[in-house]
Amino acid sequence: HDAGDYNKYVTFTYGPLMDLLLSFEENPSAWIDANDIPESGNGMPDLLDEVKYELDWLLRMQQSNGGVLSVVGVQNFASASPPSADHAQRFYGPATTAATFSAASSFALAARQFATIPGMVQYAATLQNAAINAWNWGVSNPNITFYNSGVVAAGENQTDDYETAMR
Repeated sequence: HDAGDYNKYVTFTYGPLMDLLLSFEENPSAWIDANDIPESGNGMPDLLDEVKYELDWLLRMQQSNGGVLSVVGVQNFASASPPSADHAQRFYGPATTAATFSAASSFALAARQFATIPGMVQYAATLQNAAINAWNWGVSNPNITFYNSGVVAAGENQTDDYETAMR
């Protein structure tokens, strides 16, 4: 979540996931499995435990045809604080080219990283398959947009043509 915004935006995951995955790829030995999070001690660097949490959500946002839903959020800023008190109904934005390419690149890079972790080879294969399916959907649907401001969630997550193409 971003500050008081409990909505979730697929395109916004791209930057942080790329930063974390590339930092692991650059220096995997710097990332330990003992940062005192609930998953510590499970044989996987805690950084990848955190990344997996986000990837699992992205996998749930992917439709069977490969497209990735763009956003899940509330209407009319209906969230409550703290998050545990927020029971507002959530709505999904449609699959878009930008969201799908964002997820595809995250899935692809993550598949490479998780393939290096004992016991995560099947998860890496799932990510690789998700990346291929998302890529194929994005190539087949190059101009699907959704401007969610005023409809679902608080922040606009539709990227411009250049940014979409760079993912």
